Amino acid sequence: MNAKIDTAMTDMAHRADGFLPAEGRDADLRAAILARPDVVDAVVRRRLGLDGRPRRLAYLVSGRPQDAALPEALAAEVVAVPVSRIPRDASGAPDLAALATLPVIEAKSLGRGASLHTLDRMPAPDTGWTEEQLTPAEVLARPALLTGGPLPDAQPGVRTLADILTRAATLDAARGLTFLLRGDSPVELSYATLHAEALRIAGGLAKEGYGPGTPVICVYRDCEDRLALPAFWGAVYAGLVPVPLLSARRFSFDDAQVRRLSDAAELLPEAALLAAGAADAIRDLLPGRPVLVHDRLLAAAPRDVAHSADPGTPAAFFLTSGSTSKPKVVRQTHRAILSQVLGSAAQQGVTADDISLNWLPIDHVASIVMLHMRDLYVGARQIRAVAGDMLRDPLTWIDWLSQYRVTNGWAPNFAFGLVAADLAEKGGRDWDLRPLRFLLNGGEAVTRSTAVSFLDGLAPFGMARSVVWPAWGMSETCSGCVFNLGFDPFDGARGPVSVGLPSPGVALRIVDPANPVRVLRRGETGALQIGGATILDAYHNAPEKTAESFPEPGWFDTGDLGRIDDAGLSITGRQKDVLIVNGLNISPGEIEARLDRIAGVKPSCSAVLSLPDAEGGRDRIAVVFVPEMMPAEATLVGSIRSVLAAEHGLGADVVAALSLQEMPKTSIGKIQKEKLRANLLSGAIRPVDDPAGGETVPRLPTLWRETWEPTAAETGPLPEGITLCGTAPAGLISGLKQQGLRVGYVSEAALLGQEIGIVQGEALVMLPDAVSSARGAVGLVQGVLKLCRQARLRLLWVAPGLADGCAEAGMIAALLRSAEAETDGLSVRLIDPGAEPLTASCLAAELGDRARQTEVVWTGGQRSVRRLEALTCPRDGADPIRIARGGRYLVTGGLGGIGAALCAHLLDRGAQRLVLTGRRPESALNSDSRARLADLRRRAGSGAELVYRALDLGDADLGERLGDLRLDGIFHLAGLAQHAPVSEIRAQSLDAMFAAKQRGTAALAELASTVGADWLVCFGSLNGSFGGAGYGAYSMANRYQQAVAGKRHGCRIVSLNWSMWEDTGLSAGFAEKRLAEQRGYQVMAPSDALSVLDRTLASGVDSVHIGIDATRGAMAADLILPLAGLARVELGPETPATGVDPFGMPIPSQRRAEGKRLAGNATPSSDPVIAALCRVWQEVLRLPAPPAADDCIFSRGATSLDLPRAAERILDELGCDIDLLDLFERSRISDFAALLRG
Repeated sequence: MNAKIDTAMTDMAHRADGFLPAEGRDADLRAAILARPDVVDAVVRRRLGLDGRPRRLAYLVSGRPQDAALPEALAAEVVAVPVSRIPRDASGAPDLAALATLPVIEAKSLGRGASLHTLDRMPAPDTGWTEEQLTPAEVLARPALLTGGPLPDAQPGVRTLADILTRAATLDAARGLTFLLRGDSPVELSYATLHAEALRIAGGLAKEGYGPGTPVICVYRDCEDRLALPAFWGAVYAGLVPVPLLSARRFSFDDAQVRRLSDAAELLPEAALLAAGAADAIRDLLPGRPVLVHDRLLAAAPRDVAHSADPGTPAAFFLTSGSTSKPKVVRQTHRAILSQVLGSAAQQGVTADDISLNWLPIDHVASIVMLHMRDLYVGARQIRAVAGDMLRDPLTWIDWLSQYRVTNGWAPNFAFGLVAADLAEKGGRDWDLRPLRFLLNGGEAVTRSTAVSFLDGLAPFGMARSVVWPAWGMSETCSGCVFNLGFDPFDGARGPVSVGLPSPGVALRIVDPANPVRVLRRGETGALQIGGATILDAYHNAPEKTAESFPEPGWFDTGDLGRIDDAGLSITGRQKDVLIVNGLNISPGEIEARLDRIAGVKPSCSAVLSLPDAEGGRDRIAVVFVPEMMPAEATLVGSIRSVLAAEHGLGADVVAALSLQEMPKTSIGKIQKEKLRANLLSGAIRPVDDPAGGETVPRLPTLWRETWEPTAAETGPLPEGITLCGTAPAGLISGLKQQGLRVGYVSEAALLGQEIGIVQGEALVMLPDAVSSARGAVGLVQGVLKLCRQARLRLLWVAPGLADGCAEAGMIAALLRSAEAETDGLSVRLIDPGAEPLTASCLAAELGDRARQTEVVWTGGQRSVRRLEALTCPRDGADPIRIARGGRYLVTGGLGGIGAALCAHLLDRGAQRLVLTGRRPESALNSDSRARLADLRRRAGSGAELVYRALDLGDADLGERLGDLRLDGIFHLAGLAQHAPVSEIRAQSLDAMFAAKQRGTAALAELASTVGADWLVCFGSLNGSFGGAGYGAYSMANRYQQAVAGKRHGCRIVSLNWSMWEDTGLSAGFAEKRLAEQRGYQVMAPSDALSVLDRTLASGVDSVHIGIDATRGAMAADLILPLAGLARVELGPETPATGVDPFGMPIPSQRRAEGKRLAGNATPSSDPVIAALCRVWQEVLRLPAPPAADDCIFSRGATSLDLPRAAERILDELGCDIDLLDLFERSRISDFAALLRG
């Protein structure tokens, strides 16, 4: 065997991946590659292939990966492998084992018709952070089980429902109910009178021959509550089992309430029927069934006392909603209902001093149990109104709350939305809502946006921002049994709203739907089961349904899907509504909640359901929604499709729009999905056309934090000579000369132009004593820039303390990065030598490694480079900052664009006091600032104190000028951004720039200690980390804030380093947004920025970078990215498919269109590629006509299941063997055609 190969094989035995030890030629080639424009890092090594032949590979990272091809001379010696990053092992050396997992493509070995193609984007880190946050691991470890604790003891003598009313009639006889009816005067009914009438009706029932245990269906109209309640209690007093039911307004067979009555009569053939105004119509509907008349029973002689029932016997029957199927009869005992009353009253803190309001029909279990019986038990006053009156004029609900000084009530979510919409259109009235403590929001899914709009609109009238309490319950649990007393809709959270914690006496758990006795862990979604004292004992006359509903004794399967985390229970959907896609169960409830947030979709009016496929294939997915305006615009439909595709991986086969009146709902607002499904299948509901594709919804911005990554220097050829500026440590110069370097010297005065000096060699090294401050560094850098006009220069700046957060060193780093961005021929590096003086070996290592590693630290012989790493999933850290309800905050720059948006956000989160500061007195504010201040004052209303103060942050008497002030936290947004290249920075502009960021931050930190503020949050820019062409001074000021973050100067300081807020703040009117985006700066909508603010603060990280587009190659040198190879092979139509690379790794490839690469813009009628793609997608998606060139395939209904079939058809049509990932990344047909054209 050849001696070289024999030696190589011996070396290979030490590395299973085939890499050979580094040699001198590797270092020389690496240096040559790093001299190429845009190459920021590289590793060159030889590696033995499967054929036993060594190949020299150059793994390289480029700021422009698509232009990473090497010149012919270099390409003759190395195979270029463009990658996203150079991975490192614990020692900082290149992780060759990781690199070995990437395919290597040799361009010279490609067959005729094949070519090499490099992706132009880097892989983004998978942070796992979408709109729904992951649950901390320590929470996941706990079982998904919650208990509400023991029930409180009942009042003496209370064992059954009859005891509740009997006690109220004795102890609270004068208190009672007020009935409201549009156009009539209020009607009063004391508890004593209710008791007396109930005894008479009980006597009448006995007279008619009905004995204990017999069901009696009490059918009353919504305007007959004054009669319905005595009837219900009369049945209880007689020992009968009342079944409350809302009467139809008209008795035609297509009326929902008529069908409900017919179902009840069929399910309860033994039941009596009791009615008032509808008695005759019921006789006609149900011939042969006796119907008792209310007035006749009321005229009977009363019973002496109520029937004494056993607590375990049935007390009432309730019909389930029937929103998805025929109703069931829920049998609830005295003990179960009394347990609900005791538990909810204790949990909610309801007393005799409370006043409740209910306008929902009496046949809803919440109306009769959750409010009426609870208030009877505690002796509270009750106001009862009619749903129809509220629906005619939703603001009437608020009239009642104000007029009767109501303290609590309940309503489904849609009602809150109706009020919010009417307020926005009509404005408020003369209301006083200060007595209101809570409004339970239950009966359907709760949405944050609706709660926010409701509370915002009513805040000026004294409504507290804590009024809305989500609730969950069902007939089988005696109504509400889970309540969220701490709901904060302004907290910026996403996903389903938590309905809170169980009441005393109630337990709940989440189990595996496939194994309903296996309890899941917290954070996992599964089937919700309820146990405890309020659960039904059985469905009436339905033993098989009862058995199905109790998979384990004592645990009732609610049919809901949910999950448990630290916030309590969240309902995510219904088990029977689950969509099964690719073997995964997907809850429609979560999708419906997301659709509610699309502009143009009316909240709480969306339904996602499955439709059986006519050919027996997969179920089709249908979306039915109500647009804010009819007819629905095509762009809105496209947005709906895109949200499903981008966020849930689903394609909507059918999208239909209905008016609000056409959307079928139950009496409490539940959408009747079975009716929708039937109408869709029958053609009664027709889908809307969608000629235009919507845009996909982006993920929330990734958060990044500073880290120091071990990165060993790979020393290449040293320069022939260097120049030092400053005093060299002992042994430095002699050590450098021993390395073969010529060492020159230049004074600081020479660089400042004050004396003659010469800089020789290609590198200038600034030693620590050359300059004592960042301000002093500006003049020296300006002198260096003059040298760059004559020749390329490497500037190495020794900056002790850089890694320890030294503010001066950090500001110099920002200055040098800015200068490098502005100046061709200049490359910069900052070196922190650590605790020891700079050594010759350390400096030689930096001179010999030409990778773009701008900030370096040496610690105990270990070399590390400053980079940013993604926060994989922002969670509450060890020291979170929370925007608390009732918080008191000072905001500097509060009337700027970003400041005003932040202040509005704080008010939405329930801030009690906001102090805004600015440089000008209020009388001298410009029109924009005056308008923002007026808007914030309107938003604050009477619920929050908002003050504006004109202040100079440099004032020595800052605390005195603010007066006697107590704060929880300070937000520092004041700042100034002036455009000036580094060569033109003057002392005056430095003073202006540093005034707010440097001196202002220090002054505010000192102020915090005197006003009790625990933290100071500084808003800054990414420029502090990356510098900015034309913004050197601004970058320095922002780096100061990063440097002091985490330190305590009287309080904790946090730095939030933003990219750009779109048309807001200092970015407003910025003309170079495209350039900023190319650099990797995301331009964020203010709403997106605010959506991540709370989680950022709660993460506990002191300096966070927000808004980096990691896919841009320009960021590659500064980020820790996922490792990926960027090369692909494009094959011609006749080119044989590539197999594996020389090391056995599969080669990624795709086929391009037949013939040559196509160029130019085209339309479907003229471009054969686009025309072919349109034909493919028409066939795959079964569209009636070809899609347009600009259509997004996902907006037209494509799902991940369609992509393989489309790829096969594209191969048939165009001869292109495509990568499925390209279809995700280039989902618009014209964009994908451009990719094929190359």
